[in-house]
Amino acid sequence: MTYKQAISYLYSLEEERINLGLSRIKSLLFNLCVSPGDLKVIHVAGTNGKGSVVAMVSSILSYAGFKVGVYTSPHLKDFRERIVIKSCQRVKYIPKKGLIRLVEKIQPIVKKISRTKMGKPTFFEVTTAIMFAYFTQEEVDFAVLEVGLGGRLDATNVVLPLVSVITNIGLEHTDRLGNTLEEIAKEKCGIIKSECPVITAEQKPIVLKVIKNVSRQRNAKLIKIIPHPPRGTYAVMYKYRGFKGKMQFFDYYGLYNKFKKLSLPFFGKHQLANASCAIAALERCQVLTNDKCTYTTISSGLRYAKWPGRCEVVSRRPYIVVDGAHNPAAANLLASTIKNYFHYSHIVLILGILRDKDINGIMSYLSPISDSIIFTSPASSRAASAMDLLNSVSHPVHSSSLFVANDVPQAIKLARQIASRHDLILITGSLYTVADANA
Repeated sequence: MTYKQAISYLYSLEEERINLGLSRIKSLLFNLCVSPGDLKVIHVAGTNGKGSVVAMVSSILSYAGFKVGVYTSPHLKDFRERIVIKSCQRVKYIPKKGLIRLVEKIQPIVKKISRTKMGKPTFFEVTTAIMFAYFTQEEVDFAVLEVGLGGRLDATNVVLPLVSVITNIGLEHTDRLGNTLEEIAKEKCGIIKSECPVITAEQKPIVLKVIKNVSRQRNAKLIKIIPHPPRGTYAVMYKYRGFKGKMQFFDYYGLYNKFKKLSLPFFGKHQLANASCAIAALERCQVLTNDKCTYTTISSGLRYAKWPGRCEVVSRRPYIVVDGAHNPAAANLLASTIKNYFHYSHIVLILGILRDKDINGIMSYLSPISDSIIFTSPASSRAASAMDLLNSVSHPVHSSSLFVANDVPQAIKLARQIASRHDLILITGSLYTVADANA
């Protein structure tokens, strides 16, 4: 088998409709003789921000000298971005030969399971099984795992983590997770395990109530992150200190430590909550980290953390900013961040969205801040057409400022013609759109 054939096989599994459940992943792991319980796991869920938390936690652990397995999705350019080992500040994708070997090993197992009443394993389940096998084989010190979809029935949820993190919860995947915030919160809270501490930056009372109830039922200590001086049961606080250039600064008042003037290369005050979740998670693991997560390693890990495609500045004069905002909550945060952190004359928005997303909800936050909008379609079978996006416009935008481009490269070419050097070109709506922009 070649690498190309291995990747083609994995992508062929995408034809299988997402069918949430843990029976198939457990069977895959059993037949691979892999035990997720052998890994020290930090498990991260949430509607938005979970990838940022994973990036920051793994960066800090790497700077502390640990070998860290990192599992995220989706990828931007290379499938192997999903399964990474960070060590000594170096990032190594799963080797092509190693991936081929694991695909060859798992293929007959997939066939075997497909013949049972469980049904055919999905792309994400098989990829997750490969991840567990690889991290176990490599004997990583820690595994930092991003939940794929929901929590309770997500393929990653076969672990007993050291700590669980829930960044925030919003309406998403309502066809699978529920139609209300409470229903979705219950699904996300499925990663909370008995007597395993849970950290959340969620602020909405209706959602916090669910998280509190589940934590209480499972005797899991709940640690809440807030942007104000701690009161009552609140345990962790962060304080925004301003931003300069590519960095924003904040103070952290944690479970056991106070860290002043930490720097973060991610824009947006919501990222300070994510960073505080990351630090708090590591404070809970400080016995296992042998107190190596000091101010120096935390400061360095945050300062040099990378999470491409999330409010990332890829060019200046004019600014070109890419962000994978694919739901209304993320679009709202992006709009606020652009307004508060960047100086520009006009915004040219390039928008490409998948058709199963809340198109009107996303546009409701992004179109009001935009002076011109170029609708386009990323290279995905799930993408909405540019004309469909144009026909969805319901907000007051001058018709002469609306454009259509067949693909993202064409949209960027058009945006450069429209924008002056003092403007900002914002490319967003999906990570598929961001990937096409970076191609």
